[in-house]
Amino acid sequence: MATLLMKYLPHPSHHLFPKLQSLIWQSQEPSDLPFVHLFLPPSLRSLQLCLRDYPDGFQAPNQFEAPVMLLLLEYQCIMLTQLYIGGLRWEDDGNLALVLQALKSPSCQQLQSLKIGLVDESILSHLAQLPTLKDLSIELPDSIPTSISSNNRFTNLRTLSFVARNVGDVFLFLRSAQLSLKSIKITLFEKTRSTPLPLSSLQQLFSSISNGLCHSSLTQMEINHWTGHRHLDITLDNAILQPLLLFSNLKQLRLDGLFSLNRNDSYLTELVNAWPRIEKLVINHHVGWQRPSGIN
Repeated sequence: MATLLMKYLPHPSHHLFPKLQSLIWQSQEPSDLPFVHLFLPPSLRSLQLCLRDYPDGFQAPNQFEAPVMLLLLEYQCIMLTQLYIGGLRWEDDGNLALVLQALKSPSCQQLQSLKIGLVDESILSHLAQLPTLKDLSIELPDSIPTSISSNNRFTNLRTLSFVARNVGDVFLFLRSAQLSLKSIKITLFEKTRSTPLPLSSLQQLFSSISNGLCHSSLTQMEINHWTGHRHLDITLDNAILQPLLLFSNLKQLRLDGLFSLNRNDSYLTELVNAWPRIEKLVINHHVGWQRPSGIN
């Protein structure tokens, strides 16, 4: 790998744009790879790597592209504050190891914004201790690390977006992270195809959000809850939604999922009183209400 890397490392004077600060790399041609180093000067602040993915069994340059790109990132981009990595085979432990190596390198110690796919326990634990990180978008691993340092847990994080596969992961992550955010987006895909959506799942989800986040700081919230069902299963009454009513400074709220709200005068009045600062409200944008209203 060292020989491979040296092949692509340029002389410092060979960057085409030595003062370049932002780059989106989304090449569709394998033949472009030998020239990518020309666009990665030390001055780069923002980098989006849109690496390609290929069907299983296809001998693709992705197996070669990912190591080169991540190692170039580690050795060349020494002032990054924004990083996006997409298109990797995240189930490949080798790719995850390379991502962790890049994130631990000096080039990523000033990161303020990071968007990647699936993270493992090692990456999540590292990110939790990165004091500069303010904006994070990830997919949670199957198991949440319990070893996250209690002295430094996403101390300056303000915007968080994550995907989870079960509500228990949401609970564990928010409980261990101890977050004071301005904006959060949670997308939950639960595997409950064979049984009706349990009401307890939504109760636990909303309670986990309320218990894990600072009520006064949050101004934007988006919750997406999906299962294998295609029809509305339940109606949310006041008690189910109660944990979210504690976020009194919300300005933007979006709730999407296979549920409906109990729309009547008293319920609507409670929502209005709980969220007096709401400027944008979206509920069930994808599936609609599908139930009659009780509002007079």
